[in-house]
Amino acid sequence: MKVLVVLTNFKRPDNNRKIVQAFKRQSHQPENTILLDFNGDIDGMDCEIWRYPDPGGPACRFAPIVVAHKYDYILWHDDDLLPGDKCIEHYIDNAKKLNDKFATLGCVGRRFTYSDSRVEYVSRNLRLRRQPVWVDMTCRSHFVRADLAHHALRYMSEAKPFIDESELIIHDDFWLCLGIRYATRHASHLVRKVDDMASHSPRLEDLPHEGVGVSRDGSFIRRRNQILTALRSRGLMNWQT
Repeated sequence: MKVLVVLTNFKRPDNNRKIVQAFKRQSHQPENTILLDFNGDIDGMDCEIWRYPDPGGPACRFAPIVVAHKYDYILWHDDDLLPGDKCIEHYIDNAKKLNDKFATLGCVGRRFTYSDSRVEYVSRNLRLRRQPVWVDMTCRSHFVRADLAHHALRYMSEAKPFIDESELIIHDDFWLCLGIRYATRHASHLVRKVDDMASHSPRLEDLPHEGVGVSRDGSFIRRRNQILTALRSRGLMNWQT
């Protein structure tokens, strides 16, 4: 199975150097690793680098979709998450167990709460279990079928009329998880728990994450709820809950 790993560098080059080397040690080697560099401080990295002078929204984060036809799976992986040496092998094993019927796979995931008029984003992680657990969205690490990745862009275009352009990159996990689910009706899942979880986990270690990103305060959660409710009101969350 050919896997493309996609990493991002905003202001954490030291983290990315560790992560690139961790993917070099995988029991199932990725076919390629692309690092999207938005900060210009990533020279000397042992992988393919695509440079962007400005983050510019998730269109940049999703740029590797143009080469998706070369791969079976794509793994979008955050720059504060160090993977274990069997991370990719474990993702592929879980994909097979689900017969490839999933939106995204990950190690951190959330479920929303639904009512007649709104959807609420719940900032609480679910526990891993011995079998893959369905979630509404994965966070921080997203393993997807390469032939389905383009649905993220299609879904994002549906959201543009009611979301500010500057916010699109903040909610890029929505476009991946919800966009593929909207197109296929397959839910996202957490990988199953195994005895040697350290080596199998996409989240062997949390790396430093200061100085980057969006404050996850109350206003951020409220905005996520507003976006989800707007998506549902427009028929863009059409699955059974």
